[in-house]
Amino acid sequence: MKLLFIIPEYPPDFGGGIATFYATLLPALVKQGLSVTAVVGSALAGGPTARTDQGVEVIPLDQARVTRLTGRFTSFALAPDFSCHLAAAWAAWEQTNGGRGFDCVECCDWGLSFVPWLTQNGAPPTRVRLHASAGQIALWDPQPGFGLTENLFQLTEALLLPYAAELVTNGEGNQKWWRSRLNTPVAHINPAFTPPPPTERRAQTPNGLVVGRIQSWKGPETLCRALKELGSAAPQCDWIGRATVGTDGRDTSAQLAEQFPEIWGQRVLQVAPLPPIEIHRRQAAARFVIVPSEWDVFNFTAVEAMSAHALVICSSGAGASGLIQHGVNGFVFPAGDHGALAEAIRTIQKLAPDERQRIGQAAHETVRDALLPEKIARLEAAHLKSLVAGPRRSSHSVELNSIFAPVEMKKEFPDQLARSGLSRIPLAALCRHVVSRINQRLLGKP
Repeated sequence: MKLLFIIPEYPPDFGGGIATFYATLLPALVKQGLSVTAVVGSALAGGPTARTDQGVEVIPLDQARVTRLTGRFTSFALAPDFSCHLAAAWAAWEQTNGGRGFDCVECCDWGLSFVPWLTQNGAPPTRVRLHASAGQIALWDPQPGFGLTENLFQLTEALLLPYAAELVTNGEGNQKWWRSRLNTPVAHINPAFTPPPPTERRAQTPNGLVVGRIQSWKGPETLCRALKELGSAAPQCDWIGRATVGTDGRDTSAQLAEQFPEIWGQRVLQVAPLPPIEIHRRQAAARFVIVPSEWDVFNFTAVEAMSAHALVICSSGAGASGLIQHGVNGFVFPAGDHGALAEAIRTIQKLAPDERQRIGQAAHETVRDALLPEKIARLEAAHLKSLVAGPRRSSHSVELNSIFAPVEMKKEFPDQLARSGLSRIPLAALCRHVVSRINQRLLGKP
């Protein structure tokens, strides 16, 4: 069986958990006797060098195609970011000749890569992996000035995802959310995970540790409130990750320093992103690792820490919390409940060394057994084979294709662009916008 994966990232490039997920799953599928090709890239990144890696044929997304297609979605001219993601999706479709020669295709929900596969006739059976869609992220972390784009993501997902041959996700919470939203079946399969090789053990530090981007739905406010409640007993926590732009357009780290001046930068110290092997060393040496997410489809940093025998305090908002039995192989607290997080930190601080060792060992064994790549790959292969053998699902391709397909370029394209939206904006508003852009670009003024 020949499988095609359309994904935004793959090692050695890492932007988040998607690369970690496929880095383990795809080679494991090859070991099951399946042929695996991955087209890697997105509207934001070009993808790695073409190569064969552990039996996986890795092909970078053709960025020349992306560039050529970007201007061909005049209906969405007022949402250029949305158009760029559509261009990347259609570039992958063109580059693979619509999946010809493949038995099954898997796309990610993030980045709209599924659009052509769910609107075109003749596509192979297509499953969509629900990692964390752009529309979902917009619900948790809306960005100023991107409302139109975010709404288009959400509407497109709601309209097209039910046409997938299968929807599958790593987190049970995410499974329930999509089931209720789409009123369609969603499968849940744990991710495959291979722990990093053992590293030189470091002496345990007195600090806690968080790993992840610093953005609102990753829970930095919950952590700050918990440490504030602990007062003088609050430990120092290192947060490894980059800050993102907050809802008011400012750096999230700056927002937190202003909101919690006695905590952020004092009790919580930001550390620049580090290579995976160094993060693993720090997880193994930390007194405890916190996953304070308000929401996370899974969160690989939780299982990475568990595999390193770390004591993990995980929010119930993260899908990985489903692997944790409170007090047995880690600790779980209700998402957003800073008081419960503070209590979990108190509990860990009082643990005897032998109890810490017992919980850390149980955490390691849980990850080793529950996420064994061979077991997960067999389950994934069974799902994929059933899709190939099963009946084909079809979309209302004519209607949907007319909405989402690129249009032919014509000489009067600037006029098309204007008619598709720009001419409908009041002239005074356009003038104010042009003046503002000139000030920003040339004078550095807001």
